[in-house]
Amino acid sequence: MTVTFHHTFNHTLLAYLLSLRDYSQSLTSKDKQNLDKFAKEFRLYPDDIESHIEPLLMEKIAENTQLNQLFQTYKNKLDNSGEIPSDFLPKLGNLLELETSFKNNFVRISKGDIPDIEDDTTPKGQELILHNSVILISESEEPEKVTDNLTWIDELKKWLG
Repeated sequence: MTVTFHHTFNHTLLAYLLSLRDYSQSLTSKDKQNLDKFAKEFRLYPDDIESHIEPLLMEKIAENTQLNQLFQTYKNKLDNSGEIPSDFLPKLGNLLELETSFKNNFVRISKGDIPDIEDDTTPKGQELILHNSVILISESEEPEKVTDNLTWIDELKKWLG
């Protein structure tokens, strides 16, 4: 089964997570502040993607040369990949596991509630899971390390080749 995402923003988010996964250094405190700001804005304005959220993320990524290079590579691969099979996208269980790890031991507790998502098999459900996963990861103290523990990211990376 493939899932059709409704805007290229989801490719942007996936490229962002993949680039964090491959980032070979620790993010600077400035980088972490930038990503935290992005997460706060995304949480506040989830429907303002094209005019505010996506440009803000792109701006924050561009401030880190290595992260930006990784991001551009993955963005090109994703944009040229066609539809992404749902097997390579986060599921509701992945989001709940991520949320639980933050609350139990990892970083700081999320600054807002994750909306109820009942169906992770619909395009809208998978989009909400992806968006909320990105927010949680971006709010964490070590986003680049959080992505190391996401097996679905590894599967997506293998699929991209």
